[in-house]
Amino acid sequence: ISGMASSTIGWRELPYVLVPFALDGRDVIVEVLEGRIHLISGIRSDTDMVRGEETQALGLAATLGSDLPEQATLVLPGTHSKHLTVRAGAITDMRTFMTGELFDLLARHSVLRHSTEASAAFDPTAFAEGVAESQRQPLAAALFRVRTRQVLDHQPAPANAAFLSGLLIGAELGALAESERPVIVAAGESLRTAYAAAGEKLGMASRLQMLDAEPLSALGQEVVLRRILA
Repeated sequence: ISGMASSTIGWRELPYVLVPFALDGRDVIVEVLEGRIHLISGIRSDTDMVRGEETQALGLAATLGSDLPEQATLVLPGTHSKHLTVRAGAITDMRTFMTGELFDLLARHSVLRHSTEASAAFDPTAFAEGVAESQRQPLAAALFRVRTRQVLDHQPAPANAAFLSGLLIGAELGALAESERPVIVAAGESLRTAYAAAGEKLGMASRLQMLDAEPLSALGQEVVLRRILA
């Protein structure tokens, strides 16, 4: 079991492994519970931490094998999007973006809830406009554009939801726009579509690679299990 089960609010707290964290699984901390359950710890830097995504990263590295770049940024979107810096087969740093949680809070619980429809279908045009706007002004100022699009431009709530998503994902990926490192995004289908569109709008398409995240945790757990059995 990996993820929050080993956190302070989980089943049994395990200490974080300090980076660098080898992507062959050798650095994983595992504790056996009830004689048959193997609980996997998370990893941390001096200022950030992940639990669960490290196991996805092990699965991603196993999937890519020798095709894993020498240096890259692994992006694992979600409620808290994780950016993992990879160098020479190890995670050396990490950065958390609260992109998914911010979207939910803003679209459902802020003044912007009157201008958005959180469950609306993806609108690529409005999304691209949001990505572009995220690069024009600071995020805290750009967010109010969601409100003015509705009031002044008469944009409908579904389109505004896509615009808000573009703002947030654009601000997240924009932090990687100046780097030349390859960016590997592992996510479900809808998020892969959004991140690919944002990357293209930001001029990152040539160094962006997309993978399905669904099998990665199980593959990473298999990497750990093989080490335990060996």
